[in-house]
Amino acid sequence: MGYTRDAWARGVYAATSDPTSTTPGQLPPPIPGSTGFSFSVQSGTGPWAYRGWTAGGVPLAYLGGGVLLTPLAGAGVMRVAAWWPDAQAVQVVRLTPDGSRRGVRGAYPLAVTEPTRRNAVTNPGVEAGLNGYVPGTGNPTLTRPTTITTLAPAGTDRRNLATNPSLEVSASGWSEYNTNGTVARAAMTTPSVGVASAGSYGLRVTCTTTGDAGASHTVTSGIVPGESYTASAYVQPSTTRDVRLELQWRQGGPTGTVLATDTDTTPAVPAGEWTRVETTRIAPTGADTLIVSVVLLAAAVNDLLDVDAVLAEQAASGAAAEPYFDGDAPGGTWSGTVGESSSTLTVVASVPGGSYTLRATIAAAGTCELTIPTDAITGTEPVTVALDLQVPDLPTAVTVTLGWTDSAGAPLTSSTASLDADARAAVVDQYSRHAVVLTPPAGAASTGSLKLTVDGLPAGGTVELDQVTMESGVTDGSVIDGAMVGGTWTGTPHLSASLLAPVLQVDDGECPLDVPMRYEVYHPALTGGRVRSDPATLDSRGQTWLTHPATPDAPRACVPTTPPQLTRAVEQGVFRTLGRKAPVVISGTRSTPSGTLELGALSWAERDVLLAMLEDGSPLLMRAPAEYGYGPGWWIAVGDVGEDPQGRTVWQQTRILSVPFQVVDGPDPAVAA
Repeated sequence: MGYTRDAWARGVYAATSDPTSTTPGQLPPPIPGSTGFSFSVQSGTGPWAYRGWTAGGVPLAYLGGGVLLTPLAGAGVMRVAAWWPDAQAVQVVRLTPDGSRRGVRGAYPLAVTEPTRRNAVTNPGVEAGLNGYVPGTGNPTLTRPTTITTLAPAGTDRRNLATNPSLEVSASGWSEYNTNGTVARAAMTTPSVGVASAGSYGLRVTCTTTGDAGASHTVTSGIVPGESYTASAYVQPSTTRDVRLELQWRQGGPTGTVLATDTDTTPAVPAGEWTRVETTRIAPTGADTLIVSVVLLAAAVNDLLDVDAVLAEQAASGAAAEPYFDGDAPGGTWSGTVGESSSTLTVVASVPGGSYTLRATIAAAGTCELTIPTDAITGTEPVTVALDLQVPDLPTAVTVTLGWTDSAGAPLTSSTASLDADARAAVVDQYSRHAVVLTPPAGAASTGSLKLTVDGLPAGGTVELDQVTMESGVTDGSVIDGAMVGGTWTGTPHLSASLLAPVLQVDDGECPLDVPMRYEVYHPALTGGRVRSDPATLDSRGQTWLTHPATPDAPRACVPTTPPQLTRAVEQGVFRTLGRKAPVVISGTRSTPSGTLELGALSWAERDVLLAMLEDGSPLLMRAPAEYGYGPGWWIAVGDVGEDPQGRTVWQQTRILSVPFQVVDGPDPAVAA
């Protein structure tokens, strides 16, 4: 991305700026695997005092939105992430290959239901230095060591799709992999390594016939074609052997059609020790069920394989498995029956997400105090302060103190909040995030200084601090800074307050295939604007898709058997007149193509999915690979549908659907079918 060099165009309200340029300011990084974006234009009529031609006008910092693209070829959609601070609604627009703009169905407009959050801490992660931090009691020495460990951002939800991951209640959902062994729930005398919530039970596979033996667990919800999934399990064989982790993808439930089988073998898993096996694969087109199997290879009779702490979750392609969790883990909840359902983990504890952390070291035993740099928050609302904290030794007290002033600037009584014993124990030798709520005193109009005090440290004791937030109101205290997706710095990057707009997501099942596409997000308010994405291409992989306007985020793959024969009809009047050899012909405009699609269905399930899309008679969008020559896609109105078994026997499920069609104009993107 390049910044425009024209000073007029750099103004935040410069409606005549180069639409491909980017305004000055720190733009957040792209989502992994997605595109970037650039500032397109700040439209609207901003206040005259901020115009570039005013004598004292200063261009405002860029506080606009962003848009990122992630092609999901396996699902036939372009995933669009869009945001705009303080917007009540945004409009997402697709820039077609011919240069025209088309609103994205389901996102034109897209309502913003969550508020934009603001972090008043002006150096939250010490990424650019120790600016603003002031030593207090104990006169600690402040340094800025690098950090190397990262976890998911606080507030991120993870979902374990395994519905009986640790067998604490029963063995439901588990079965034998084949006839070479049996499976049963058993007490685990040696707990799974590093898995606090795995409990006291697991699954035991007993080999009864020489050969491969194992256990299988079926996942029937949460599987999305084209998405990446990571599966892992802790295993402990009785004899050192190879262990295979197998992912079998099916369509139509646990007994449906097998679409693909992925395997990953860990050689020579040691006997009597817990070892984690893992793999990450992409769900194929049509997949709705995943069967996870753990298999002991070349097992002898009476060989045992213990299995515990099974995790199956959606994850980034190529990503390693994250730490195991279930509904019994801190921050975890069961979606249904305890121990026998999927589970969700809201990440509250975290470690620093950047490259640095603040370390305060005291020489003599006692108290370590420091002041944290902030902008003032005005108003009478409570204030939430949150931070990542790590202390090598158990402190006797951890206190957050916030000063206040009245409307005349006179100081008032400070508010304090302390961590309880459990919270203090959680910060010993590990980063743990904690949030406190500070209530303003009577007459308060603005916040003052923010201080952290840690008591009971030994000589040479240290306090490590990172990702500090202070925001108005009662919140969950999750991390906010301008470097996050949806985030913006209000001034100098990493050395100013920041805000975080809610990131909205829409899957565009009408995106043309095999051609570079751009999207824009508009803020339609008076002082709004628009931001344009970098180009991204949705690969067809040779697949044709049908999209119903009522479900634009869920296109269906189809299999045309032959190219349709097309007719472009024309209405003509032929008039033969006396004295002329050639007749007089009056013609209308030639119509759009019509023809018949022959769609193959290999099962009743495939046939029924196609018929369900055709049932209400709405026009459908047909998108074919670009090399087929049908352009960005045709909206087709479908006539009477035929079903041809083509001479197959009654129990054979293959059918050909004859779909006569007429190409028509597409429905308005702001209106569902």
